[in-house]
Amino acid sequence: MNLFILLELVKSVNDVFIVSVFFSCYLTGHSIDYWKKHKLRGVVAILVVTAAYLIRNCSPLYLSFGSFYMLINIVTYVCLMYSISYFFFKGRDATKFLLIFLSMILVLVFDFFIYLIIQSLFGVNYFDSNQPSYAYGGIFASQFVQLIMVFLLRSKRKAPLAVQGKTGFYLLQVIVPFMTSLFFIIYPVFVEQETQDNDVRFFMVVALFAVINLVHFIVFEIYQKLEKENYENLFLVQEFAHREEYYQQMENHQKKIRAIRHDLKNQLLTLVTNDEESEKQIEKLLGDVLKEEACQFTQNSSINQLLSNKYQRAQESNIQTEFEVKVPAELKFELRDLGALIGNAIDNAIEACQRCSQERKIELKLIYFNHMLVLEIENSTAEQVSDFKTQKKKALEHGFGVKSIQAITEKYHGDLFYEAKEHSFRLELSIWEPN
Repeated sequence: MNLFILLELVKSVNDVFIVSVFFSCYLTGHSIDYWKKHKLRGVVAILVVTAAYLIRNCSPLYLSFGSFYMLINIVTYVCLMYSISYFFFKGRDATKFLLIFLSMILVLVFDFFIYLIIQSLFGVNYFDSNQPSYAYGGIFASQFVQLIMVFLLRSKRKAPLAVQGKTGFYLLQVIVPFMTSLFFIIYPVFVEQETQDNDVRFFMVVALFAVINLVHFIVFEIYQKLEKENYENLFLVQEFAHREEYYQQMENHQKKIRAIRHDLKNQLLTLVTNDEESEKQIEKLLGDVLKEEACQFTQNSSINQLLSNKYQRAQESNIQTEFEVKVPAELKFELRDLGALIGNAIDNAIEACQRCSQERKIELKLIYFNHMLVLEIENSTAEQVSDFKTQKKKALEHGFGVKSIQAITEKYHGDLFYEAKEHSFRLELSIWEPN
């Protein structure tokens, strides 16, 4: 009986761990700083979860299998999982109950899936076996298959952009739980068939694999955190580079304006006649003024300065540029995010046009409507682009802008769409203003 209790405890610990990882895919967990500020709440959380955990594990031991047993089992499961979600995750109660319900469905599906595998391969019904290595072998195999699912789901939703899409990254995360589940499928049949009385060894193996999977998860969490920090550092490096270029452009712009103002009065005083030469000089002066004023795209100073910078860069590359900008003077988006989003989109368009030997054209629309910012940009290309990826030779430098656009669009719950034509590329994206 003591061994059964220990195995049941390990099973419940695995359940809690799997569901907690599943919750973290859709809910935001409280940070360490939060618990430092709410130490009393942390003590209460530990006590409540521990009590729910003990009730969950002790109550079925005194009940015979049947409908009442199943009801108690479900109620204690829901209470334990809700207490974990209530104290350790932020979100609406409806969302938490939905996730609890989905987790129960997943448990039943994977239990039945493993049951069919073992039954068809070995003719063993682990539900009806009194031998722990048989009875719990299938249960633990099912749990570690569930772990594969939640690891993949978490990787898809939480992995840094630097590693998203890399098959090796996902395979490394699931290889340990996959080998563990495979081991528990074949362990009772091939390893324990001659020593069915050695259940202590089976428990030690269960505990060892549970610890290995926990350490495996922690290692990948640390790895993802480091990758995220590295990505953010690269983001800051790019931001500082854009900012330095912007300040240099602004300084040159201000110098031109000061020079025009300084000379305008003296030059106009000399134009006292109505001859043809005077008219030409006046037109030239007015042209210089209008050229500088042409860089006023919007009343939003930050966006206007960024667009002026990119406009002048496009003009230097002989790119025909049309900007349609309708944004208010104040926006609730983070300035660094807007700068990276708009700046990278235009930079990619300019670089694509620079590779064109014939027509070079960029059409940009930046419109704010009903708390949503829409960016549409179409540019010429030397050849048809197959996808929204970098074409630079240096992948680290060249793919970073694309990843920044994707990350910022996702951050503001937006949508991104692109269309490749024979000699042009069109990008559309929309982001929602935060509350």
